[in-house]
Amino acid sequence: MAISVAGFRATFPDDKFPQFSGISDTEIQVELDIAIAMIDKNRWEACSPILYESGVYYLAAHNLQLWLNAGGEGSSVSGPRSSDRVGEVATTYQQFSTNNMTEIDIFYRSTPFGFRFLSWMLLIGVGAVIVC
Repeated sequence: MAISVAGFRATFPDDKFPQFSGISDTEIQVELDIAIAMIDKNRWEACSPILYESGVYYLAAHNLQLWLNAGGEGSSVSGPRSSDRVGEVATTYQQFSTNNMTEIDIFYRSTPFGFRFLSWMLLIGVGAVIVC
């Protein structure tokens, strides 16, 4: 199956992932294109064609979630929200120990999508590949 915006939306439907409902198809396509360029398709598909496709969708979702966490400005990275308060507005972001973790581990653990992507990278034995 070809990787597409429709596939992304099917993987992350609005009723379960409402944070992506307001993101345009164009923005999603940009992140899909970046994810495709970053992942070594041959190596991922050698494990499983489904894993490659899912990896692309989850890497794109990770990057989109980071963008949303930064208020749509893409200027900062924060962990998953662990508490909210409405009166006098308060939000707390989850903290986790970074002992024995690389910067890549910390980066991908900052969203649930990235955490799953990281687990697949470890399974495959390679990380994302940046194409220059």
